[in-house]
Amino acid sequence: MEGVSDRAREQIVEMLQRPRRPEPVSDVFTVLRTAMEGCRGDAVMFVWGMAEAISFPIMAEMSQVWLGLTHPERMWRRAAMVVAGSVTGVAVTHLLTRGGHQPPAPWTTPGDEDGDLPLPAPGPPRVLEAGTDRDPGEALRRRVRAP
Repeated sequence: MEGVSDRAREQIVEMLQRPRRPEPVSDVFTVLRTAMEGCRGDAVMFVWGMAEAISFPIMAEMSQVWLGLTHPERMWRRAAMVVAGSVTGVAVTHLLTRGGHQPPAPWTTPGDEDGDLPLPAPGPPRVLEAGTDRDPGEALRRRVRAP
């Protein structure tokens, strides 16, 4: 039994000393990682946060899932850029509506503008249901008028 254990130990030590191959990386990941290098990646995150605050239907947190993971060492900085973009987007929307302009909302239908969209009833089940069928926030943003 001892001879088998020694031989197995030698094989394991030999395997650990061999050079390791890098993990397989997909072409999509490689392209995204290259695209998200440096300041360009920060700008993408800022613009995504701003667009989401104005009318983009994909929430800003998804940018971290889809794009932020290409550089995990920069997640906190990129999250700050998303938040800064979101705050800027809210401010831009406020300034536009205050000045009598309508913020861009390309996914809003004419029915939404006419008020056909029922507002969600209170409670988690309706909020979850509303979030799966359309962007209720966009229609609400279109209705916002400055006093």
